Amino acid sequence: ESSRIVFSTYQTIINMIDGEADGNNRFYSVGHFDVIIFDEIHRSVYNRYKHIFKYFDGIRIGLTATPKPEGETYALFGMEPNNPTYAYELEQAVNDKWLVPPKAISVPIKFQRSGIKYAELSEDEKLAYEEQFTDPVTGEFPDEIDAGALNKWLFNTDTVDLVIGHLMEHGIKVEGGDKLAKTIVFARSHLHAKFIEERFNKQYPIYKGEFLKVIDYHEEYRYDLLNKFKDKTKMPQIAVSVDMLDTGIDVPEVCNLVFFKPVRSSVKFWQMIGRGTRLCKDLFSINEDKKEFVIFDFCENFEFFNAHPKGEVGASSKSLSQRLFELRLRLGFALLSQEETELKEYGQSIIDQLIKQTQALNGDSFIVRMHWEVVEKYRDANAWNALSVLDIKELHDHIAPLMMESDQDELAKRFDALMLDIQLSVLEGEKKQAVLIQKVIGTAGKLSKKASIPSVAHKMETIKEVQQKIFWEGATIPGIERIRIELRDIIKFLDSENTPIYFTMFEDEFSGGSQEHQLVYGFNDLDAYKRKVEQYLKEQSNNITIHKLRNNVPITKGELESLDKMLFEQGSIGTREEFTKAYGEQALGKFIRSILGLEVQAANLAFAEILNNQTLNAQQIRFMDTIINFLNVKGIIEPSMLFEAPFTDINTNGVAGLFEEIVASKIISLIETINHNAEAA
Repeated sequence: ESSRIVFSTYQTIINMIDGEADGNNRFYSVGHFDVIIFDEIHRSVYNRYKHIFKYFDGIRIGLTATPKPEGETYALFGMEPNNPTYAYELEQAVNDKWLVPPKAISVPIKFQRSGIKYAELSEDEKLAYEEQFTDPVTGEFPDEIDAGALNKWLFNTDTVDLVIGHLMEHGIKVEGGDKLAKTIVFARSHLHAKFIEERFNKQYPIYKGEFLKVIDYHEEYRYDLLNKFKDKTKMPQIAVSVDMLDTGIDVPEVCNLVFFKPVRSSVKFWQMIGRGTRLCKDLFSINEDKKEFVIFDFCENFEFFNAHPKGEVGASSKSLSQRLFELRLRLGFALLSQEETELKEYGQSIIDQLIKQTQALNGDSFIVRMHWEVVEKYRDANAWNALSVLDIKELHDHIAPLMMESDQDELAKRFDALMLDIQLSVLEGEKKQAVLIQKVIGTAGKLSKKASIPSVAHKMETIKEVQQKIFWEGATIPGIERIRIELRDIIKFLDSENTPIYFTMFEDEFSGGSQEHQLVYGFNDLDAYKRKVEQYLKEQSNNITIHKLRNNVPITKGELESLDKMLFEQGSIGTREEFTKAYGEQALGKFIRSILGLEVQAANLAFAEILNNQTLNAQQIRFMDTIINFLNVKGIIEPSMLFEAPFTDINTNGVAGLFEEIVASKIISLIETINHNAEAA
């Protein structure tokens, strides 16, 4: 192939490596590419995609706006967590005018935050509540319904109406303020999205059902709707989506994002926010571009991520096939060490099954070839004799992730995993066996209600046996395995769990004023804390003491103590311990100056005597400009730095090489005065 540059998706490159793409039998060797650039590199932490990263031996460059928490993304490159080779943060991109900043507004709605409490409802609403939520058997009803139920199985008309109304009133508008700008609403489920659509159309019939549309994977014409949403001249203006528009779409005209669902993944949260950051020229009129976008959060996501910058970090998921292999490996290995012949034979039958699975691995797959040395070793049945702990680890790390069960019945495989887990926990005396057994008893109870199905009726004796306490008190490993074999094929007849859906019309309300949040751009605790501190100091730049520090005006000890009290005793930037952990021991005045810099005018005034000297040559002027620029950004210059880069880039001897001794001494003296003015007199 003659192409010098190849663009590909992850899945296609897997097929190309395996020689299966488009039936052309093309094959990319390990050394085919000199440089491989992985966009969205955080996806490469998943097992299947990770093999592409490890396969090629060229220079690998990873790009992502949202690295996986806990350092998983960095680990691919053997790097320390949260220490990228190069970082171009959202804040910098905004400052450089490549992206627009978010305006983050938390909107408190009573039911969304505290749920629905029976005691707080009106008399008419109490009657409706009793009617809908009273248990027909006991005659009781709950005192309250948790906030987590909203938009999951309970849909309250007034809550949705309040959200829609707030968006339409406060969202960014176009066309001279007559039309809401393009907007994405992140809904909790398809049912929730459709309910939002229904309520919007009832509130705003003038838009004839075209202004707001649900765009998610349940909609038949979703891609046609998406194309219309991307077109600034076409409807819809509001896209209500579940997952489909969270990542990967680029609609520069989007000015409003509505978080109408809780998000707990940091990666997903920032990907969703990224839908609004795109520049858009002439959005409002000629030469009036998009300057910002607004995020309306109705589900306390900002509060959550302020407290938990990393979000909720879950373990990397394993395929069901991998988990089954690992369970059988542990169980088989444990059984072989038992004294009873029956248990040893059962253990050997499990190992024999694993050997067959290993021998059946497709040697043409590049993912299998990546582990070929280990695969070839364990294709030999003799290698499984007297497995050591190291052998078990090798099988666990290299063979288990390659497994793909031929059985397509997911429910049966999940039941297999449950029963194997019970066998293992019984064998090893783990406490979790009681919880696992209750799951089996519950499953059997549901199956017993399906007696009208012949296959289930045929197994009814076993189903009843499993529900008896006496069975589990005397259960043996082979007995539990018998239950697995007998019931696994009828698990598919169980109904999926369907929670009843309720629609209510209780009167909701805003439970306080909207609060604007300063989003902290960062993915580790210290980084997030530092940005919080720096942002707060910028917001307080008009504080009298901070103003003096920025303008090279001497400060008093009392002023510095008041500033210290404001920052730490009042908790504006957290505790002193947090500050020290992030920045080390710092003189407060110098620290603030280093964050906010020195005003250019103040620096120019401080060096006026030298700058006004008409005899300065071009290099000397450049040197002084460098000093002023440095002070403007860093606030402080140690005199020794005048003999280092970037000053030695102008003259190798620094300040001494450009100025006469008396002038050089004057420059150093002025710098020391500027530094001293950041300390209390």
